[in-house]
Amino acid sequence: MPLITQSIPNLIGGVSQQSPAVRDSNQCEVMENAFPSPIEGLIKRPPASKIVEFRKQADNAILALVSESDAKPHLIIRDVNEKYICLIHPDEIFVYNLDGTRQNVYYDTGAKNYLTGGTRDTIKALTIADVTFIVNTASSNSSTVVAMDASTTTSINYDQIALVYIKQDNYARKTSVTLTNSAGNGTVTYSHTSPHTQSANNEVGTDHVANALASLINSQEGYTAVAIDGVLRITRTGNNFTISVEDDFGGQGAVLIRDQIQRFEDLPYAAPNNYVVRVLGAPESGIDDYYVKFEAENGTFSKGIWRETIAPAIKYKFNYGTMPHILIRQSDGSFMFKKADGTTPASNVPAGVTYTSFKWGDREAGDLETNSDPTFVGDRITNMVLFKNRLGFLSGENIILSEASEFFNFWRTTTLDLPDSDPIDISSSSQKISTMKSGVVFNTELLLFTESTQLVLRGGEILSPKSVSLLPIGDYESYADIQPVSSGLSVFFPYNRGGGYAGIRELVPQPNIDGSYVVNSISDLVPKYIFGKPVTIASTTQEDMMAAVSGGDLYLYKYLRTSEQSLQNAWFKFTFPDVATGGKAKVIWAEFVDSYLYLLTLRNTAKNPVLERIRFGVDQTDADIVAGVNWLTHLDARQYFASGTGTYNSGTGLTTWNLPKPYSYNSTLSQIYTTNGLRILASSGTSYNANTDTAGTVVAVGNYSTTPVWIGYKYEMIFQFSNLWLPSRSLGGTAALQTGRYQLKHMNLLYEDTSFFKIQVTVGIDQSQYEYVYTGNIVGSSVLNQIYLDRGSFRFPVYGKNTETTIKILNDSPLPCKIISAEVEADYTDRAQRFA
Repeated sequence: MPLITQSIPNLIGGVSQQSPAVRDSNQCEVMENAFPSPIEGLIKRPPASKIVEFRKQADNAILALVSESDAKPHLIIRDVNEKYICLIHPDEIFVYNLDGTRQNVYYDTGAKNYLTGGTRDTIKALTIADVTFIVNTASSNSSTVVAMDASTTTSINYDQIALVYIKQDNYARKTSVTLTNSAGNGTVTYSHTSPHTQSANNEVGTDHVANALASLINSQEGYTAVAIDGVLRITRTGNNFTISVEDDFGGQGAVLIRDQIQRFEDLPYAAPNNYVVRVLGAPESGIDDYYVKFEAENGTFSKGIWRETIAPAIKYKFNYGTMPHILIRQSDGSFMFKKADGTTPASNVPAGVTYTSFKWGDREAGDLETNSDPTFVGDRITNMVLFKNRLGFLSGENIILSEASEFFNFWRTTTLDLPDSDPIDISSSSQKISTMKSGVVFNTELLLFTESTQLVLRGGEILSPKSVSLLPIGDYESYADIQPVSSGLSVFFPYNRGGGYAGIRELVPQPNIDGSYVVNSISDLVPKYIFGKPVTIASTTQEDMMAAVSGGDLYLYKYLRTSEQSLQNAWFKFTFPDVATGGKAKVIWAEFVDSYLYLLTLRNTAKNPVLERIRFGVDQTDADIVAGVNWLTHLDARQYFASGTGTYNSGTGLTTWNLPKPYSYNSTLSQIYTTNGLRILASSGTSYNANTDTAGTVVAVGNYSTTPVWIGYKYEMIFQFSNLWLPSRSLGGTAALQTGRYQLKHMNLLYEDTSFFKIQVTVGIDQSQYEYVYTGNIVGSSVLNQIYLDRGSFRFPVYGKNTETTIKILNDSPLPCKIISAEVEADYTDRAQRFA
């Protein structure tokens, strides 16, 4: 066969762990620190720039983690202008604006105790407006088990008080009250008969009967009777008594009221203040019972109104120390961490501010049966969600949603009715018994995750306790304690692939079956790629990407989809240099905000977490920092030093720059570049000293004090082609030709806006290695603050058998590259003629 060419239309297919013979031509073996842009092609990833390190508020000492899981990162997005990173540590809560400005955090008395034992894995946080709810699920902290407070509602000794409501009276009618003391040996009956005819004193009426009986009873030792508006109150302080009432109206003239009554209509218009009565519904059930309390107009005993209330002598409020705590953004920009107990701290609160509304609601109606404890009482809250203007707690097999628009209330507001706004407490209808661990809002539904089941909470247009349902939609194993994320079109969630590796699935609504979902695995082509259990996943619809942090590495998935097909499904990895070891730094958290990816990295052995960010977007340059510049400086942890910021020592002939804390000099990684792409060799430097909080330095020979420079750490872009196979035309290009020898000759790379890259070719059984460097430098082409960005084709020799050849594109410089496509020149010698 004559010399042939094989085209690779682009290099944005990402990593595949399929056999190279069946991979798509644009998929690769390794993609590290490269970004597969559908618009720009294969480019070197943008650099990570420092935002801030975390410092203790008391002494400004830099935070050092004993373990990477010591603290829980959480983003607080208040609005488009106010965005914060919150780092929740058992000893202190750190809050910084995303521009690096520290916000003071204050603590109410005893509030920190709730954080004891908390870690990245056990702390959960949810922000609603100015309030961040924080839950600690640590089993080592007994305060994380929700409990009721020991306080009870006011008790009433009904054995020592009774009300007699005289409802009717007429001429010659008799009303009797019989009292018996607790010993049972002192029974006395008091009777009053109304006159047979009308008299001048008008002694007929309910008031007259009540007053007359009160006078008779007051003559009996030990009893006190008071009559108001036809209502007789009888008390026997310190001693119990029984009472019965008779009348000439067939039992309808006088009503005895102690702790309960059959009908609300039988309650009097006057009663003692705060007197509580249970109104019975159907005799065979207590579910329709309710309680009413009297509010007297004069505050003691008079006419007034009956209002629904809570039963006497029962627990009515949460133990606030065991409920989620709140981090409140205050009007002066500071934050207050406290229990949601309605109290206002005595200090560090802006003038005029009160926190009475920040209080977990009390049980105000019903009893333990009609308004029972939420199911999270006696258990731990495992996570939180916000859904349809309700705060939701996940606990055990239940999800408990607050009253609509009342995030602090989890009690029924009335037992007389079931309003649509009332709290919701519902468990799964799945046959599998498992604990709910996380949830995410997707479209108009709430998706909930256990370790073996996916469920959906539905309730119609109005989410109501009357119509809500919790239904299983999938039975897939997952890491349910890792928060799933929505991508706009689907929901991503991680799972255990076995063998020490993780995978990512997506939950996608089926377009033709309303309310149904299908689960796909987006990591099938990379079954042994994501090492370990992810600690967090994040996604952005702005860049169509998902990120997973696992084992200290950052794995990314870039996709491009239309309504009909998926055009890109690329897996790749970002790594970051470790200053102390010269190896890889650890990434411990990642989250997208707009077009930025925010990271928490540990770049040194002191384990100082640093917030960094990577900006994504097309045609990036540093023109927003250096006017007129036409390129992006690819140095990690980079810092721009303007003219005059370097210190020159004429005695030593050295220029010194102070590095951002807590970064250190590394002879292999630290690099200095001018704004027009010229490298200045770093001769020495020092490390950051955490004990004295002294910045690290970088030193160069010569006077560069007036030279604007970038200083940072170099990182290498690696793209390793898959072993190339020639597809069979007779089989539609879907199978590789295997009977002959495919001998590679040359490869051409098409590039644009490129200043540097190099090719590494390894061939043969002896693994001989060759390197070919492309540089865009052209004599006489330099322009101030600019480098030469060229476009064209780069041709290099290969000369190796396809199965014995490795080809890599590398870029360890801060200079940009954009590789559009590739083409291979090769010979194919077939040992036999193909039959079909």
